Amino acid sequence: MIAALVAADHLGSAGRRPPRPPVELSGSLPEWAVKVHGGDPRFADLLPDGLSVAELAANPCDGMPATVSDALFERIARLDGLAVEELMGHYLVQLRRGTLTRQGPEPDERWHRALVARLGIGGPPPCTLEQAGALVDCTRERVRQVEAKLLAARPDRPVRLPALERAIALVAASTPIQVPEVGPLLGRAGLAAPTMTLASLLAAADFGRLNLRVCAPNGLSVSEGWVVTNLTAAVIRSARVAARQTSTYGLTTIARVTRALSDDCAVKSDHVERVLRSDPSVHFTSDGWLWVERPNNRSGNSNSLRHAARAILSVNTPQTIDSIYEGFKRWQKFRQRDIVPTRVAVGEFLALHPEFAVEGKTVQAVESLDYHDVLGPVAAQVVDVLKSSPYRVMDRASLMDAVVRAGVSAATINVWTTYAEWIEHFAPNMWGLRGAQTRTGVTDPPERPSVAEAR
Repeated sequence: MIAALVAADHLGSAGRRPPRPPVELSGSLPEWAVKVHGGDPRFADLLPDGLSVAELAANPCDGMPATVSDALFERIARLDGLAVEELMGHYLVQLRRGTLTRQGPEPDERWHRALVARLGIGGPPPCTLEQAGALVDCTRERVRQVEAKLLAARPDRPVRLPALERAIALVAASTPIQVPEVGPLLGRAGLAAPTMTLASLLAAADFGRLNLRVCAPNGLSVSEGWVVTNLTAAVIRSARVAARQTSTYGLTTIARVTRALSDDCAVKSDHVERVLRSDPSVHFTSDGWLWVERPNNRSGNSNSLRHAARAILSVNTPQTIDSIYEGFKRWQKFRQRDIVPTRVAVGEFLALHPEFAVEGKTVQAVESLDYHDVLGPVAAQVVDVLKSSPYRVMDRASLMDAVVRAGVSAATINVWTTYAEWIEHFAPNMWGLRGAQTRTGVTDPPERPSVAEAR
């Protein structure tokens, strides 16, 4: 392993690409000119006095060629081809060699593996001092001493770590992304093994003293299992916003959630959808509506469609999906809510909800519902009046007279006949309980007399 990493610093003819044209140290310098310097142990043998390529171009030394040597160019090209783990392993080897005395031993495999594990630059997150010590059969204190000496040997100036810089930039550009997806993302890009963890990537950036603000100008952080930037952090609230909206509207859409989140900052709808579809508590209908399932049926009445369906089914069961849909529309209209899900979405919600059983176009509650408990005592008095009618429907005057005598205010019944989800307007001046089986002809409008009869 170490021999292969060290070989990146040496040139050979076998299996190498033909030499490239030298890079002129004049005009526009390559982006790596500042980061490639003699203070980096990987280039100390090629660049004098710790100078960078950019400094040599600005103030060429006496006797220094006007072009970058083929050896330096080839070394830079080889480092550009290394994945993150290889790149950081090679950097570690060069730093480690610099911390050993001339009489001391070369870095060995066991210490290399122990330091890679301790620093967390090989894919897995950093390990503890005890775990690293177990790899080399020494104490945690000895590992701490070696680590401290190694960290102190790092250059103060930025160094070139191309794969690491590209990996950080790619993760930032791909946010929001779930933490476990970072490795596969980098693997597909050829920047690291698919097993690379975010913790290891950030540990490598820390070890290399990489300025994250350069690779990720909008920051990079983890929130609720998602990697986000300052621009995408708001999207993590998508499920909470959706839960509030489904509490009010029964169901909502990605567009409405996006608009609500955009009150604070610009949010992309595809980011919202990515977060919502990854959440197992969020359910989607075939026509693009969604709702959030409360865990353990917490806040049972928090979903307005569930509440309306229970109210309707408590007065008569079974009901049709269309009947519940129409009742829900009345209920939402009273509350001046400007959004009502589609019939398809309502049907799929009822079919998937554990409290309802749907067969064909009919719906019933899984457990028996008592309208006295579901609607409350005042509404139950109105239900009792309508159930006592031999025709199951009543005209407004008769209904008003009966419920007022039962103790319900006229104002209340006026509102309910217009908006209550469990009351149905069967015909002009005819009201009854939603889904009631009325006697034939009761709700038919009276026939107009013929012209001859009128005469």
